[in-house]
Amino acid sequence: MGIRLAGLALSFAQAVLVARLLKPSGYGSVALVIAIVTIVATVCQSGLGALAVREVPALLARDDRSSVRGFIGFSATVVIGLGAIATIALAWVSYATNLPSPAFRPLLGIGALTILPIAIIALLHGLAQGFGRVVQAQVPGQIIRPAALTLTMLLSLIAGLRITPRDYMMACVIALGVAAIIAMAWLRTSERPIFSAPKPSGPQSHHAKAALPFLGLAITYILLSESNTLLLGWLSGPRETGLFQPVIRLAPVLMLPVYAAGMGFAPRVAELWQRGEVERIRSITATFTWTTTVITLATALTIAVAGPWIMLVFGPEFQESAPLLWIVGAAHVFSAACGPVGMLLLMERKGGRALSAQIVALAANGALGLVLIPRLGALGAAISLSGGLAVWTGVMLILTISRYRFDPTVLGLVLRKSRTTEH
Repeated sequence: MGIRLAGLALSFAQAVLVARLLKPSGYGSVALVIAIVTIVATVCQSGLGALAVREVPALLARDDRSSVRGFIGFSATVVIGLGAIATIALAWVSYATNLPSPAFRPLLGIGALTILPIAIIALLHGLAQGFGRVVQAQVPGQIIRPAALTLTMLLSLIAGLRITPRDYMMACVIALGVAAIIAMAWLRTSERPIFSAPKPSGPQSHHAKAALPFLGLAITYILLSESNTLLLGWLSGPRETGLFQPVIRLAPVLMLPVYAAGMGFAPRVAELWQRGEVERIRSITATFTWTTTVITLATALTIAVAGPWIMLVFGPEFQESAPLLWIVGAAHVFSAACGPVGMLLLMERKGGRALSAQIVALAANGALGLVLIPRLGALGAAISLSGGLAVWTGVMLILTISRYRFDPTVLGLVLRKSRTTEH
């Protein structure tokens, strides 16, 4: 939890400095590039990072170190290979075609260099989490990367240097590269027994099939996260895109309670499901839901009330975005109050069901965005983002109740406790 908080603080500081240095239009331009490369990197990761959270503890429970080594080797080969291909392809699109506008080409070309390190960091995050190394999973991507960028931006601001969007993208390439190298060295050092285990016999390609539901979920999730930035850049221009970014940067704070609790909850559910302890899963789910809902509600209210002052930190131009925090905050409270529906289905190998929910939510988000963003700009993006999250949560809740035969929501837990007390 402490690492996640530190990472969020660094990311917030980085966002503030970038907003002040680049202003809304410049901030919007780099945000659009980052959205594009993040989506591409997610495809390159192929769902293997999320699969690792489930497969690694399951294999270790059987003391099958050889298979763990095989999984790591296969995953690294796929991610690095696809990342290299995607980097070359996007660079070619940037410089050898007329698809991007002339002003946007240099940013997209530099951004292509971030694809491979983003994909590697995400894979290693999943592997470390699968090994139960929570600190190791978070530090490279959530501490080292934003710390390097924050320090660079702060020194530039103090020195009075003029930072352009192109300069910022170059700093992103360096920071991500350093974080990826540290993450690789850390895993190699911490898991020496795994890397010294016998090589597995037979092909490892079955992991690709197992990762497909996770890939589908990851793609739809990242599209849900980034589609509003893409639509704003397309339909409203860089200024509205920039005004929306502080809202997006504060969203991880709203997700922090669920994210932090999920670091230990997800592998635990996978382990309990292997043992058939469904009643135990229900018990820890109830604790998870109550705790995360209360903390998320308190966090959302604090951020929304303090919104005008928070936005002023980004710059006076961003204060008009403060009311959007009420909309996004309400959606996250609703999601937390419905329980860890996504993690329950994924850790029980029901990724296909979760994917269907993501697709429905993405469609709802996209439809709302296409209608509202041209008219309302950043406000329309906030409404469509919140609507997509609410739809996803609702569909996942229905699927979870049908599978586990119990209601993990706050309301369901209250009613269940009331019935128990009466009897």
